[in-house]
Amino acid sequence: AEDDGKIIACASIKKNTEHVGEISYLYVHRKYSRLGLATEMIRMMLQHAKLKNILQVHIHIPQRMRRALKFMEEIGFFRLSAQMGSSYKKPEHHLVFELRH
Repeated sequence: AEDDGKIIACASIKKNTEHVGEISYLYVHRKYSRLGLATEMIRMMLQHAKLKNILQVHIHIPQRMRRALKFMEEIGFFRLSAQMGSSYKKPEHHLVFELRH
């Protein structure tokens, strides 16, 4: 999404296996948060995933991003696990959304 030629929000989904996808990137500039941009981008990505016969969409959210975690749960994602961090990876939550065909 753009505002006056500046990128204010972006998202990316990729297909990991035949029926599993992953939201690999989701960002909304703080100034534009709570305007429905993330909701709309996720809706579009889930719609695209459904067209590609994807049955599950996964996302990994850092534990420090509590607001993002709550948001994803509110729109229908559920937690699979919370992973502990290590010296090379920060703690994160693993969420999934089940698509109905």
